Amino acid sequence: MLRVGIIAEGATDFLVLEAIMKTVTPELEFVHIHPAPAPASRFGNGWRGVKAWCEENGPELETYRRGITSEALDLLVIHVDCSMADKLGVERPCPPANDTALELKQTIEETWLGRVPPPEFVVLATPAMSSDAWVISAFDDPYSNLSSIECDKAAEDEFVRRKIFRRETDIRMRNGRKVKETRVHKKPKLYEPMAERCGLLIDQVCTHCPQAEAFRSNFRVAVARSLPPQAT
Repeated sequence: MLRVGIIAEGATDFLVLEAIMKTVTPELEFVHIHPAPAPASRFGNGWRGVKAWCEENGPELETYRRGITSEALDLLVIHVDCSMADKLGVERPCPPANDTALELKQTIEETWLGRVPPPEFVVLATPAMSSDAWVISAFDDPYSNLSSIECDKAAEDEFVRRKIFRRETDIRMRNGRKVKETRVHKKPKLYEPMAERCGLLIDQVCTHCPQAEAFRSNFRVAVARSLPPQAT
């Protein structure tokens, strides 16, 4: 069984990524490295937390592979949504979503991790616009803008429209200041069955979300590299 460490923006992203990875092989054990359960998490949630983790740990990724930092990992998945690409100045016209995803991956490798190319056991996941698009594309009653969901910044609102989740306002500290942020509050227990359905309907998801297929393909290659050679 392969042990896969995951660096993600939030708790629901773990669920979606795991569902996709299990479609490659079910023989996986997952380790949630970031965000860690409070109060262990030092970096905070969201893309800024992933960025901080990468900047601190990029030079020493191999310590995770060898088990020096924690349990030894076979693979390490790093997730950042394309929805935040505009914050870094790497957002490109969409469609195609792949242009922004490639720019974002380059930024993660060059600037955040300082590793070009990153080690072979590292797999980047850059959903467009977010991992929510992968979940929404598996809904039984199709989303109205399914054909352009990877470029749809309002796709997350579908959870609210269907009365699955609701929007809430949080007050967070950013650069020493209190900032109000309105977001869709997604409860992992309600999100989990939707993420599992995403895995069950993986072909449908990949048809509408090429970035899901890109991640799945890259993960498949990484798995093949990690498995011991077959005896002849």
